[in-house]
Amino acid sequence: MTKMKLIELIKYVEQNPFSALFYTPNLYEDGKTYLFKKFEKSINITGTEQLSDVLASVDKEISSNKIVVGLIDYEFGYLLEERLNSSSTGQVKNHLHIF
Repeated sequence: MTKMKLIELIKYVEQNPFSALFYTPNLYEDGKTYLFKKFEKSINITGTEQLSDVLASVDKEISSNKIVVGLIDYEFGYLLEERLNSSSTGQVKNHLHIF
């Protein structure tokens, strides 16, 4: 594995859709940086009715020693909290990528 400078890592992620960078500054003794070049699988969730199935799928991937990286929109919280449902448009798009 070649050693890349941080700016090169960031450029790589910018130029390669669905790649990911997990960076820990070197001021931590155990700090590590991970570059995920390509995901193996993408899980999409758009509503609460899918939540149990998606979380079960994520648990399965983690137990298979896969790394799950994702982004959950702030607005998704409106779907999880019943009293906030009226504030939501009901449409969210979230992706979890399995590496």
